[in-house]
Amino acid sequence: MTAIYGIAADLRYRRLDDEVAVYLADRFQTHLLDDTGWQVMEALQQLQASAVQCTVDALVTQLIAELPATAPGGADAQSAPDVHADARARLLPVLDALTQTGVLAVTAC
Repeated sequence: MTAIYGIAADLRYRRLDDEVAVYLADRFQTHLLDDTGWQVMEALQQLQASAVQCTVDALVTQLIAELPATAPGGADAQSAPDVHADARARLLPVLDALTQTGVLAVTAC
C-alpha cells in the first residue's frame, strides 16, 4: 500500500538530556521520544520537505540510508544477510508508535 508519510505540521520539540519532548499544538499533547524515536524523526526530516509518498518497504529502505549506525536498522544492520527484513522488523514498531502519538501522519493513497 502506498501512503504519504509526514511529520505533524504543528510539531514543536525540545531536547532534554536523553529524550526529546514533542508538543502537538492542535491536540494539546506532549510526548517524550526516546533516542531511537528521535533518530527516526531526524531521518524523516532529512528525507522530506513536507511529506514522503511511498510504501512502508520503500520508506524503510530510505530510512536505512539516513539513520545513524547505532539506530535500529542503521548502518550496522547493513552487514546482516537479510538487511531489509531485519530493518523493517526494527523500524515498524517505532513508526507505529510515532503514528499512534500523532507525531507522524500517514495518509493512504
